[in-house]
Amino acid sequence: MKAICALVDIAKCTKGLCEIPFQHSLSRSYFSDVKTTELRPRFIIIACVVFFSSAATADGGEKVGARSMALGGASLTMADGWSGANNVAGLGHLHATEIGAAYAHHFFLPGVLNASFALAFPLGGGAFALNATSIGYQGYSNSHFGVGYGRSLSDVFALGAQINGIHLNIGPGYGSRTILVGCIGALFSPNEQLRLGVLVYNPTRTKMSAFADERVPTRFSLGAAQQYGEKVTLLVQVDKDLQYPLHVSAGLEYQLLDQLFLRMGVSTLNRSFAFGIGFKRGTWAIDLTERWDQRLGFGAACSFGYRFSRKGRSS
Repeated sequence: MKAICALVDIAKCTKGLCEIPFQHSLSRSYFSDVKTTELRPRFIIIACVVFFSSAATADGGEKVGARSMALGGASLTMADGWSGANNVAGLGHLHATEIGAAYAHHFFLPGVLNASFALAFPLGGGAFALNATSIGYQGYSNSHFGVGYGRSLSDVFALGAQINGIHLNIGPGYGSRTILVGCIGALFSPNEQLRLGVLVYNPTRTKMSAFADERVPTRFSLGAAQQYGEKVTLLVQVDKDLQYPLHVSAGLEYQLLDQLFLRMGVSTLNRSFAFGIGFKRGTWAIDLTERWDQRLGFGAACSFGYRFSRKGRSS
């Protein structure tokens, strides 16, 4: 969320610069007099901080999928087609091929459109996942690509790992760069009602730039999901970035009908509140979410999922 807030500010500043007449002091001729060896690295670092401040779009503060968004981002214990983007260990509980697409319009501003895609399929006793997400506008954008594998090591324990490629583009004149980071996750299910999850993002503290020893933030996440009866599930998640204060997310999911789910969630990160609905019919799933952020207002998301067989059941 902090990345999106800063991205909005950058978009506004960029728009303001574009509206200045070319003959004024902020023309390209002005920048040609600046030491580009200092200007460009600093600009890249600022943009990287914007993007990585939530530990990347598809594996950080901003969770992927409308269901996750409706639950305040407390998606660490989910096991579905989006597990590759939220917690790769969830793939260990996946027994059927699933494909999904999601679209989020944060605060209804053109510069913060988010499109995501996920594919997960059983392979070698576990499940393999491919996922991608992109956010930004012409002057600044980033894309995230993930390749992961998860497997159940026993009836109660699953483990997964993923390699994430992050491509950052800062528009004409500043170029782009690609960074590789890893993450590892685990799920523990002591009984049918309780599931615990853990995720470590960027345990190697990969550098984003040699300038000032800037590094991709490392984040530790811990989550729990408790099911009450057959219709109610309570989810709680704690995230701690080494560079930012700890924040807590919580969500509640209620199965109103066999095919209809109601959801709500809150997060201490920018004090956001979300609510949404989910509809499942056969092998199809549709999720719709609305979120309100105290600083920037409303945003919305939708996602679509399809399961190719009925061999297994996601949760």
